Amino acid sequence: MMIRSVFSLKTLGAPGERLEEEIGSEILKAEAELLSAIVAFFSKLRIRSSDVGIKISNRKVPQEVVGRSVIPESSFAAVCVIVDKIEKIPRAGVEKELTALGLPWKLWIQFYGLSQLLGSDNEAVVELKQLFELAPGYGFEDWLQFDASVVRGLAYYTGTVFEAFDRAGTLRAICGGGRYDKLLSTFGRVDTPACGFGFGDAVIVEFGQLLLQLCTIVLRY
Repeated sequence: MMIRSVFSLKTLGAPGERLEEEIGSEILKAEAELLSAIVAFFSKLRIRSSDVGIKISNRKVPQEVVGRSVIPESSFAAVCVIVDKIEKIPRAGVEKELTALGLPWKLWIQFYGLSQLLGSDNEAVVELKQLFELAPGYGFEDWLQFDASVVRGLAYYTGTVFEAFDRAGTLRAICGGGRYDKLLSTFGRVDTPACGFGFGDAVIVEFGQLLLQLCTIVLRY
C-alpha cells in the first residue's frame, strides 16, 4: 500500500504547516478533503460549478431501505448494481429489475424525503448532514447536491459515495469515489478506514473539448 503526503489548501493564520498526513481516518473531514481536491482540480481547468456538479449520497442509505424491506441482506450488492443504472438505462428497466428483487420503485423514490423515511438520528442521515455542513468551510457547497440514486456499482463502498457529472447531461460520470473502510482487510486481517476517488481522463478531455466548442459558438454569436 502506498501512502503519500497530503498538502492542505487552508489559509494559515497561527503558526502551522501545510503538510498533513492522514492515515486510517474515520472522520468525514477526509471526504471533505477529497471533494475539495476535486473542486480545486476543476477550478484549475476553469471549470465552474455551473458546468459540473457533484452528486453525493451514502451507501448506508440503500442498506437501510433494503433492511426495512423483505429483501434478504445477501441481495444488497445486487440492489446497488441495479440502482447504479438509473441514469444509464430507461427508468422502466430499473423499475423492473428492482421489482423483481422485491423493492418497489415507489419506496426507492422516497429517498428524497430521507430524514422522514429513516429518521433524523439515522447514521446515514447524520453523516450526510455533517458533510453538507462542512462544505461551506471548504468552498464547494455550490457543487454539491444530494442524489440517493448514487450508490456506485462496486460492492466495497461502505459510506459516503459521490460522482461528478456534466450538468448539461452530455457525458457519463466525470469522476467518482467514496469511502471503503473494509477494502484493505482483503489484503490483511485488520480493517483500515480509507476513502478515495478516480478520474476518467478520456472524459475530462472530451468535456474540455465540449466547453471549447461552446465558447467558440458564444464568441461567434
